[in-house]
Amino acid sequence: MKKIEEIIDSSRDIKDIINDLKKKTIKVPEWDELEKVYEPKLHKIMDPAVFKDKEVKDDKGNVVRTEPVTRVAIGLQKLSVKRIAEFMFTIPVNTILEDDETLQKEQFKSIIKIQKKNRWDVLNKKRCKITSSECECAVHWYLVENKNKSYGFQSNYKLKYAIYSPKNGDKLYPLFDETRDMIAFSREINMNSTNDEGLKVNVTVFETWTADRHIRWRKEGANDWELVLNEENKIGKIPIIYTYRPEPIWDDADNGKVHEIELLLSRNGEIIAYHASPVLIIKGKLKGAPTKGEGNKVFFTEDGTGGAEYASWQQSPESVRFQFETLLRLFFTELQLPDLSFENIKGIGAQSGESRKWMLVDAHLKVGDESEIYLDSLEREYNIIKAFLGLMNPKWKGTVGDLELTPEIRPFTVEDEKGRVEVLVAANGNKPIISQQQAVKQAGLVDDPDEDWVQIQAEYTKENTFNVFEPTE
Repeated sequence: MKKIEEIIDSSRDIKDIINDLKKKTIKVPEWDELEKVYEPKLHKIMDPAVFKDKEVKDDKGNVVRTEPVTRVAIGLQKLSVKRIAEFMFTIPVNTILEDDETLQKEQFKSIIKIQKKNRWDVLNKKRCKITSSECECAVHWYLVENKNKSYGFQSNYKLKYAIYSPKNGDKLYPLFDETRDMIAFSREINMNSTNDEGLKVNVTVFETWTADRHIRWRKEGANDWELVLNEENKIGKIPIIYTYRPEPIWDDADNGKVHEIELLLSRNGEIIAYHASPVLIIKGKLKGAPTKGEGNKVFFTEDGTGGAEYASWQQSPESVRFQFETLLRLFFTELQLPDLSFENIKGIGAQSGESRKWMLVDAHLKVGDESEIYLDSLEREYNIIKAFLGLMNPKWKGTVGDLELTPEIRPFTVEDEKGRVEVLVAANGNKPIISQQQAVKQAGLVDDPDEDWVQIQAEYTKENTFNVFEPTE
């Protein structure tokens, strides 16, 4: 394989450079195909060419019109994407500092501030949803000029990020060497623009990041590629966190189950709709008939041997219910995530914290499996943020890179605070585990807990103070 310096050599033809950078060695499904499964409105059940409307024919067998049939689309694929993101990142990722030196604690506080300013918890949820549904996601960290003290020191820059994903029209091209190290990352985007003559044209932008360079090429319509940017990458790392998976989160759990559920409900709905209007069966010859709107309607027959009765649908829905519940249960079983709908949890009742943990043990094991995808990305993100910190605060340039940070993904669970406190108090020899002032703060019942704590102390002092000369009666 060519070295990256050989690939982006400026003496080469730009078209050849871009073709080499587009050599994607990993395979992920195309979003155009994934979208048809992810979006319920695009499911096969909603396509009249696949699930055809009903033809209404006349006495001669000619089609006179078509009537739409019942179509029920189920968004279990989209729900599974939301559910895995909620289980993995509802509780924010815990960033653990492995060192305890004063300087490194200061640097660590700056990284936490960067995370808060950029709403890192929200980013992690977005990254998980995009990767779980679109199978690949790229997060680009970059600096913008802005004097501030937001990170605990005076800086001329702010650190921001942008998300690139196939759904937004981004074509992502990571380039790996023989050792599976990413030596370049490229992004292609098409957009509409206006040329110098005021005409609308299609513009294609292709940009590449390596450890040393950031290069951007541009092509307008059918014209040739032109170089528009070639600048130094000052952090010495590719400022992109690329996360991917070979198949969407629902792939193993689905396997046609969702389509079968949709067919089942749609066909059953069509039968119910057909039998919703009453059908009157008349035997014999009628002698007149009541008109519309008459009360106490009476039918008379000529010979007295006829009759009239409504036909009722005799089919039992039990087989439909059994098939639906079985397919739905198998979907969530193979997904390894619980069905937390209101119908399923309304009868659970009060349970201890340990019982809740055992109920969610399969989901927690699933989070452990999925964490393999995201832990590498999170650790790489730490390294990129540290590299940018060295530029933003030159005093830390030679030391911040040695900061050892470890991400901890904590799966969602319903905490039993009372049980947890009782265990900790028992472990502490039945002594308090937090101060009274801290308990007031954690209660969250007042706007200013510090002021309220002072008031509590004053009331306690007044209650326990008395004047010996004051009469008792």
